[in-house]
Amino acid sequence: MGTPTYICPEILYAQPYKGENADIFSSGVVLFSMMACRYPFEQATPHDSKYLLLMNQQFEEFWKMYTQSVIASLNCQDLF
Repeated sequence: MGTPTYICPEILYAQPYKGENADIFSSGVVLFSMMACRYPFEQATPHDSKYLLLMNQQFEEFWKMYTQSVIASLNCQDLF
């Protein structure tokens, strides 16, 4: 149950998860949404190219996709 964009991958794939980690994941999505007025990705799956950049630790490439719409300090990017 819930909005697919906010759901952590463990829940999407019906795997065991820790509620605390799932809440942190969802909080990161909320933080990004507040900064950018859009979601960072559609769903936390390997089929989502933006999510895949994050999972592959291609953070610079991820942030390049949002340079026109998101003004975030490096510290804020690191927090996300």
